Amino acid sequence: INPFEFFLDSGPWTGNDLDFGDRPLDEAATKQLFRRKSSEAAFLHLRNKINFRYADEPNVSVIVVMHNEIFLTLNTLASLRANYCGDIQLILVDSGSTDITIVERAVIGAQIIRHEDNISYVRAVNAALKMVVSDYTLLINNDIELEHGALAAAMRRMQSNENIGAVGAKIVRTNGRLQEAGSIIYNDGYCAGYMRDGSQNTPETNFVREVDFCSAAFLLLRTSIFKRLGGFDLRFAPAYYEDADICLRMWHIGFHVIYDPAVVIRHFEFGTSSAFGAKDLMMSNNRRIFYNKHKATLRYQRHRSNNTEIARFHRLPSRRILVIEDHVPLRHLGAGHTRTNDIIRAMNQLGYAITIYPMIEMDYFMTDLYGEFPDNVEIIADGNVDKLPSFLERRAAYYEKIWICRTHNLDKSIDCIVDSTAKNHSVDIILDTEAISSVRLHQQHINNGIISSTTLLDDISRELGKASSCRKIVAVSSNEAALIEACGFGAPLVVGHIRDLALTPSKWSERSDILFVGSFHGADTPNYESVKWLCEDVLPILLRYIGSDAHITIVGYIAPGIDLEYLRICRGVQLFGYVDKLWDVYNAHRVFVAPTRIAAGIPYKVFEAASFGVPTVVSNVLNDQLGWKAGSETLAASPFDPDEFARAIARVYNDEAVWNSIRDGAAQWLEAHADRRNYQSEIDKIFNSDS
Repeated sequence: INPFEFFLDSGPWTGNDLDFGDRPLDEAATKQLFRRKSSEAAFLHLRNKINFRYADEPNVSVIVVMHNEIFLTLNTLASLRANYCGDIQLILVDSGSTDITIVERAVIGAQIIRHEDNISYVRAVNAALKMVVSDYTLLINNDIELEHGALAAAMRRMQSNENIGAVGAKIVRTNGRLQEAGSIIYNDGYCAGYMRDGSQNTPETNFVREVDFCSAAFLLLRTSIFKRLGGFDLRFAPAYYEDADICLRMWHIGFHVIYDPAVVIRHFEFGTSSAFGAKDLMMSNNRRIFYNKHKATLRYQRHRSNNTEIARFHRLPSRRILVIEDHVPLRHLGAGHTRTNDIIRAMNQLGYAITIYPMIEMDYFMTDLYGEFPDNVEIIADGNVDKLPSFLERRAAYYEKIWICRTHNLDKSIDCIVDSTAKNHSVDIILDTEAISSVRLHQQHINNGIISSTTLLDDISRELGKASSCRKIVAVSSNEAALIEACGFGAPLVVGHIRDLALTPSKWSERSDILFVGSFHGADTPNYESVKWLCEDVLPILLRYIGSDAHITIVGYIAPGIDLEYLRICRGVQLFGYVDKLWDVYNAHRVFVAPTRIAAGIPYKVFEAASFGVPTVVSNVLNDQLGWKAGSETLAASPFDPDEFARAIARVYNDEAVWNSIRDGAAQWLEAHADRRNYQSEIDKIFNSDS
């Protein structure tokens, strides 16, 4: 197929849709390409031998069973060697191969066991197990390729907890579709690869979890446990169900089996197995053996059904929580997402199994999604408000608690949550107001001279109208908690921000310029308005007080469609947009400014600046929300008086003693009120208190 035809058939590449329109490729063709590549590479392996020699103790012992398919085998061994730079004890078992065996001419340092007959996969592995000297034994098929860092990732996972007995991989077939993302054992002994035929980037497959078993196409085992169990049960010879059996036996003696999506292999699948009729017969026979052996345990396994969300876990986590937010709460998005990110981390440390569901769909970079959260957090990155009802229907009776961020998300989700849960079980709904929108709107009316027909409390009561369905309400500050309580909703629990001190070392004399950090999600947002006022009204006055060579630096995420380019023509403005690492930025600047006119909640960016040791000048509005002492922990000025705000900046900018005093005062406040240890206990109190 030519590229243009492929484009028309599949649709355009969006940048993150790695499946090109999710169109499956012809597996017969992709297998042919895989096999051709393997055979053509054999010449290279003969000229550049695959070296498995090691000096002392190997890091891992790898067992590979060969039965013909020498070119696939060499391709697998080359992939293994290229994938992992540590010492490997390679044990090859030639189980009656009849093709041209050139392993010795292409591979150095392998220990080879030869059998004239095909002794079966199960017996071959057990024979090799006697020669294993490493603490870890890796079983791999001889028709796979390891993706980047697969073995190292599996080793890290195994070494992270001494109770882990086995680690398995995300197995992708040659056509790019999944073979399995962990596997399920049902109560009738039937086994199934989770998400078979799905996309390898499906959100449900990209978090670490405990599973019934993982395929021995790639299975890293703790050698002492594997030997203690006597290797594979010979009743499953020649093959099939031996991997399910060994994993279930590990569970029996208290060791865990972990699926890790960072471990990825590509599998030819059935590259060296028997004909399909013989395979089906062996599987049917071995399933009966497996069922009879584990009958007492299997009665506790799930029934076969379309609902695999529960069956994909070996044992369903006891504390399951769904977090609903505007977006996947990446820290650089700001606008309260940093706080949600911290809350999720605290939940994770408390042992909760977390699913993140965004109400607004957007393109995320994979590196952002899986770099900012613990790797056992499930992220439904392709979620949106329209998909929520069907998502909740599929997960009926799954979640114990639903944490809804922001009142507008409560309004959008509460009806379908009630519908889906009422049919099955009750669920605790927790509303995290994050920041009360009515407070912002009330300030905006005052700023614009609008006389409202309702009071602030009336507006808050209307905003929280559906909160009666929630078991608990969480506020971001004591000020907003008091407003919520005054509306008759009881006393909310308060969860603010955490921020560790990371004071930048540069002295006052080594710094220059003024810094603004914030996200820009719309032209009608407080950050957009305050930066416009800062650059157009305050900066010309400020330059007269601190010198014409000073600049205001603007850093922060800029949403698609938001145009800030006009700021570049303003004298003394440096516009950088999103910056990944802010430590150097803060270390270079002398003063941080936040001239916000309309705000609710607590401004995290002020916490961040203070934690980096940069004194802040904020609006009176923000200072009231912070509850900080003006002149001690920050300087405050009117966001409607450019001269007053410029003079406040100049005061801390020009006076080293004032600069040090504000810096020290803010740092002391953070140490006293934003401690990480207290944060986790506050989250725990929300989940476990009766009020």
